[in-house]
Amino acid sequence: AGAYSSKDPTTAPVVAKNSPIKNAKELDGKTIAGNGLKNITQVGAFAWMAKNGGDPATTKFVEMPFSQMPAALSAGRIDAAVMAEPDLSAAVADGSVRVLGNCYDGIANNFLIGAWFTTAAWAKAHPDAVKRFQAVMIRTAQWANTHQAESGKILTKDTKIAAPANMKRALYGTKLDAASLQPLVDASAKYGVLTKTFNAGDMIAPEAK
Repeated sequence: AGAYSSKDPTTAPVVAKNSPIKNAKELDGKTIAGNGLKNITQVGAFAWMAKNGGDPATTKFVEMPFSQMPAALSAGRIDAAVMAEPDLSAAVADGSVRVLGNCYDGIANNFLIGAWFTTAAWAKAHPDAVKRFQAVMIRTAQWANTHQAESGKILTKDTKIAAPANMKRALYGTKLDAASLQPLVDASAKYGVLTKTFNAGDMIAPEAK
């Protein structure tokens, strides 16, 4: 499914345009919003802070929809937020927020954000369907990554979301391997989403290898 590349980030830590905060260290002791607790926005924020001299253990992390973050920043209810597209580009374009960096770089410069999954029993019982599904999703990802203008029209048609001209578009994974999954597994364990890390390759069905 979705993949992260430092060259095309679609999520970023932001502050209000007039905020005095300019780096990760200055987020120590502050309130940061993400669109969920113990999800990838929190893991990304904490990993980015730690990598850039901050101490995520001192922060208060709260849950808030992306669309509400600019107003909350302007009102001073939160000090920073992790925003994603298309809300990120809209807020940058209207001048309400300022980007601090690429928060998912704290996890890795490239990694798989999400993947399609099923039960081990179903995969074992339907190996041909697994292979066909995998092949279709890879072809779809390859097309979407190289035809963003065309896929943008599908996005607008099906979601009714008008993509801003400056919006960075999501990339999609074109392979499934442990190396692309492991960074997020490790970071999730480090910041308390998982109780411990494990070999990401154990999640990949033998039928999909």
